[in-house]
Amino acid sequence: MKTQGVYCAVPRKADSLREVRAIADTPELIVEAWTREIQTRPEFRPQQETLWVISLNTRMRITGISLISIGAENETIAQPKDVFLAVIASGNSNFVIMHNHPSGDPSPSEADRRLTTRLQQGADLLNLRLVDHVIVGSAPEPITVEEPYFSFREAGSL
Repeated sequence: MKTQGVYCAVPRKADSLREVRAIADTPELIVEAWTREIQTRPEFRPQQETLWVISLNTRMRITGISLISIGAENETIAQPKDVFLAVIASGNSNFVIMHNHPSGDPSPSEADRRLTTRLQQGADLLNLRLVDHVIVGSAPEPITVEEPYFSFREAGSL
């Protein structure tokens, strides 16, 4: 049974970010931005998958963060058009996709891989650059995981 997600794009301007124009050019820095900027927001739900777009300027500095989808405990549904709308509205062409896995295991699912491929193809057509797709674990209780995140770029998939 497919779970319906809640779609919304809520652009966040750079001046409203706590760490204005933080650099996000490595998966580690992207995860730091997640911890600082996303996990602390009221719309973040660690028990549900949430998908976000982080817009970056040409110097790989964060210029905005947009919530794209809130789903269930094991999936969220995101349409590429909603992702691209948030990126284009930011005025930038570089972006990172991030979402959480409430299980705490950041390993990508087949649906995560398909979404990344579709976003990469769409970004190429629109002359945008998908810098990375990072998955973080967000289990309410600590679990043992070898890696605290999964980066498609580090894995060679982007």
